[in-house]
Amino acid sequence: MTDVFEWGPETEVVIYGAAALGTLVCRNIRAISRVVAFFDKRGDELETCMGVPVHSLEQAPFSADRRKRLVVLIAIKNIFEHEYLVNRLIELGYERIVFKAADRSVFDKRGMEGLEAIAETFDQAVAGLLTLPRQVPVSRLSFRVEWRDYASIRTAAGRVLAHIPVSDIATNLYGDASYAWENVPIAAMFPHLEFFEYLGGDAKASPDFYIEDFIVYTARRNGDYATTERWKENVIQNRAMVHEQMSLAWELDREFFTRNAPEAVWNPRGHFNLTSGKHRATFLVSKGCKFIVLSMSEDDYEEYLNRSTLEAAIRFVEDHGARPLPAPVLHPFFYRYPCVGAESFHGLLARLLRIMGKEVFQRHGTVNFRRLRINDASRDWAELGLRFAKLGAQVVRTTELSYWERLQASLYRVELSSLERAPLHTCPDLTILDDPQMLGGAYSGRCLLILDEKDMEKCTLLHRQVLMSFFQDGRKRLAVLIGSAE
Repeated sequence: MTDVFEWGPETEVVIYGAAALGTLVCRNIRAISRVVAFFDKRGDELETCMGVPVHSLEQAPFSADRRKRLVVLIAIKNIFEHEYLVNRLIELGYERIVFKAADRSVFDKRGMEGLEAIAETFDQAVAGLLTLPRQVPVSRLSFRVEWRDYASIRTAAGRVLAHIPVSDIATNLYGDASYAWENVPIAAMFPHLEFFEYLGGDAKASPDFYIEDFIVYTARRNGDYATTERWKENVIQNRAMVHEQMSLAWELDREFFTRNAPEAVWNPRGHFNLTSGKHRATFLVSKGCKFIVLSMSEDDYEEYLNRSTLEAAIRFVEDHGARPLPAPVLHPFFYRYPCVGAESFHGLLARLLRIMGKEVFQRHGTVNFRRLRINDASRDWAELGLRFAKLGAQVVRTTELSYWERLQASLYRVELSSLERAPLHTCPDLTILDDPQMLGGAYSGRCLLILDEKDMEKCTLLHRQVLMSFFQDGRKRLAVLIGSAE
């Protein structure tokens, strides 16, 4: 039987969240209950809210005994975060917690009693319909992550359909290393991406790279037929028809891209190589997809899962309270696992792969990331360096990798020796920085700056290229490329 506590008029209540929902709940319940404080991430910035003290969760001045008696009502709009906060509150000794569990999240709720009664109490407090005294279940069991494969769609006849991260997909292996477009990350296939943007009406886009550097180049390697202007026009017309049909499918029948998933084979270097569907895949990249459905053999998919390292990564996350991660882990068992700035990370990675891929091609005539030299001098963006290292770039960090970052590197099959032991590149193609105090350092060439908007305003830098802006921990941040690529 579920343990309960009685929430009565004299029960002390702390509201988690001193913003819109928190103040609404406070107005609704303060006439029938004793609101003694707010919890808020801005506890060091806000002294009071609605006449009661505001504390950060970790610095709240409540004794262990009082924590057991306080009712904590989680009043934040993102209910997917409620369960993580419940886990943290339980760690700190609170057990009278009012919240709402999400219908779908990464947590396994089987066997957890009292969730409906707690959610009903939460809903009535928000709606202003709460009446006291009320019996509410106690929360002593932490939510546990439901570890499962979020990528696999179905398996049949020895083939698996699965959502694969764009950065883990490359073009075909033709067995000819001199071919410029062999084994190229599809996110870096700038000829196709610019061509699709051109067909979509982007006035800044051009079809030239696609026609001259891909179509004509490939045709001349494959035969002696004449690549005349009329031939080019016919190719463009044909591709335009394909683009139109794919665009209609994108709008009206997205299952088309699952039914007709590109086929791929596993590459021991840690990614998949397409054997069909290059235009479908790059079209989806042009639409901003983070994952693409591929068809591969069961054996190849099982190799991709890398279960031995996966188990160690899962144990690490569970041992640290199943808290949100600093960056997304691009592995099927972690797709749904919350992290800080997932959308910004995916967007920034996609932009960088395209930009750096184009620059490598213009310098060397091939999109080979093994030619890239990257210095990672960031504090919080090691995942970017790991993803480039996974693609073969020569990445060196200025600080030692944490145990968690080592686990990620192992999960991605990244060799750690170059990341940790090699000296910094003296003339890197890219340096990653996220500390404004390091801007005065002797960093030559191209730099990626990931900084707060206020810090960026203080910088008088030439050749800026703003890649994106995003919010992280409530602050607006910018990702900016500076310096020349020459």
